[in-house]
Amino acid sequence: MTEETITPDSKAPIVAPEHAKALLERLIEAYPAAFFPFSERQVKPLKIGIYKDLMPVIKEWGYQAAALKYVLRNYTRPLRYQLALLKAPHRIDLQGEPAGEITPDHRQIAQEKANLIKEKRNQQQPDLRSPGRPRRSREPGAESRVNDARLIALQQKLSTKVLP
Repeated sequence: MTEETITPDSKAPIVAPEHAKALLERLIEAYPAAFFPFSERQVKPLKIGIYKDLMPVIKEWGYQAAALKYVLRNYTRPLRYQLALLKAPHRIDLQGEPAGEITPDHRQIAQEKANLIKEKRNQQQPDLRSPGRPRRSREPGAESRVNDARLIALQQKLSTKVLP
């Protein structure tokens, strides 16, 4: 269950998707008040530092830290999580109890991420005004690079924030 491979280019562990899926299912089962299946379309903002709370548990289950990072990144990246950050009054811990406020800075970053996700989705959808004609772009991949750069900038901005 702890199988990871190292790529020669990045030297960063790559988590097998089936291991990540199994870990997420285990988290959903063990902590139903904090983790929800994507099919329910319900999420709640997790407390900052929940990674540290989960580390001993996942080690006991036989998973590596990289698997948890992968799962949390994929759980918190989607639009529905960003919208939850905008609407929820607070973050929650593993038992579903309030565990910290959502700061205005975090709400602003969530709004920016949500806007980027929506923008990216709109760019990927075909133009409805001219059915049968593919949508033209100025340069192949140009919009993707701009959005990726914006997302990286937002992630850096979030990582440099000093939390109380």
